[in-house]
Amino acid sequence: MILNSILLFMSVFLGLNDLLPILRYQSPAKAESASERAINDLQYRVAFDLGSGKLKMQAAWVDPGQNRVVKIALTDEALIPVSEAIQTDPNGNIPEQVVRQLNDSLSMMQKKAASEGNVSAYVGGATEAYRAANNGAEVLAQLSDRFHISMFLLSQNEEAVLGYGSLVAEGLMPEEKNVLVWEIGGASTQLSHKTDGVFEAFNLQNGKVPIKNYIIQEIQKKPSQTPNPIEAEEAIQAIDWVKGQFQDAPDWARRSQTVLGIGAMFPGVQKGLGKSTFTKMELEQLIEKRLGELDDDLSPNDPASIYMVSDLLFLYGVMDELEIDHVVCPNMQGPGSTSGLLIDESRWKK
Repeated sequence: MILNSILLFMSVFLGLNDLLPILRYQSPAKAESASERAINDLQYRVAFDLGSGKLKMQAAWVDPGQNRVVKIALTDEALIPVSEAIQTDPNGNIPEQVVRQLNDSLSMMQKKAASEGNVSAYVGGATEAYRAANNGAEVLAQLSDRFHISMFLLSQNEEAVLGYGSLVAEGLMPEEKNVLVWEIGGASTQLSHKTDGVFEAFNLQNGKVPIKNYIIQEIQKKPSQTPNPIEAEEAIQAIDWVKGQFQDAPDWARRSQTVLGIGAMFPGVQKGLGKSTFTKMELEQLIEKRLGELDDDLSPNDPASIYMVSDLLFLYGVMDELEIDHVVCPNMQGPGSTSGLLIDESRWKK
């Protein structure tokens, strides 16, 4: 009653126009409530990408209504060579030692994520190594139960969708229509594009580990863990093998206007050339520099040195077969397909 009397008095003596700013004013308490409602609309989610060579994690605040990542809290990675371990296991399983690594890394990553906020839920997407392992589904079920993570054993086509979706989620997809997304993992490769709303993918079970092992076992025929040093003739044979793997690629994968490279092989090329966009000619020059070099010559005491030449040969073979002149490597904030997982509502319904 008192407030109404005051407003009536002011409307008479100040005039309605002078009163409007007062009527529009929101008290600090009401403004704060609106802000709180906006914050409460967000979900603090954590996504894990269980790859063939690495475990990757991203924790972020997500707007489910807008289907976008609003703010990244943190990211993390752990080198866990699942695919390599399966190759040497007599039963084709993920060995217990590697399962312990997965348990330790997931535990540590969950603690880090929880320290940043109240986690809505955890989701994980597992790729080629877990499809190939005889106990892959069993290991995922164990991890799911222990860490309360909704685990998904992804098909290669689902991997391609998430890789493409990660670029979209981070605002890195160019406006041009003729865009090819080229994603490489430890044991698989996905080529994908979207035209007029239709998504297509070309998938192969080939990546860092298969090309490295092919050189050692089929070309060099030597009992070794590393293919280095790789000689020029061996490099030619490896490139020819890669080209043969991609000879059935569809027309839309050839001569694309823009090629975006994401995944396991591209960071090494970026580091070697000191740039995020590279041409086939620049790649060839880098190969020539590294041929004939031992692991320690390439990168002393670095486990990744065994891949530093075979990765380049794989990339060159694909670029030559598909007539790709240059590749752009986007600066992605979320590792692997974690950004795509965070906004894929079909993974969060559970």
